[in-house]
Order: sequence, then C-alpha cells, then structure tokens
Amino acid sequence: MRDKWIPTIRGKRHMAVPAIDRYVPLSVFLKAVKTAIAEPDAEFKHGLTSWDGTTGAQIRKQFRSQIRDRINQRIPYHQR
Repeated sequence: MRDKWIPTIRGKRHMAVPAIDRYVPLSVFLKAVKTAIAEPDAEFKHGLTSWDGTTGAQIRKQFRSQIRDRINQRIPYHQR
C-alpha cells in the first residue's frame, strides 16, 4: 500500500501540492523546494499550501510543517 502523499503515476513518484491542486513529480518538487530554501527573500508565484505570492522562507516553513505532519501521523514505513 502506498502513502497518500507519494502516489506512483506512470512509474514516477509524485507529491501533492495543495496550492495548485496538482500532483508534481518528486524530482520537480524537490528542485523547487531547494530553490526556495536557497533564496529565502525571493518572491514565488505560490507556496506549497498557499496560492498567493510566497517568499522562500515561507515555503521552507510550509515544507517543515508537512514533514512534521507526516512524522506525527506515525504510519509505519512498510504500510506506505
């Protein structure tokens, strides 16, 4: 059983981005988050959870919040 956050679509792992109501490939998601973390003062079109303009620092905060949420769900790795 796969985790609801990382579904497999056409053989690639994807992440849900609620701000744009889409799934994006994991590689694209990670590249975007790394770019936002590297440029905390830059303004981006949308964040991970908010659809309006967001800074890199806010995206980092949203990313950490998502990580904490997954940890607190306490879903064992083999059940994802």
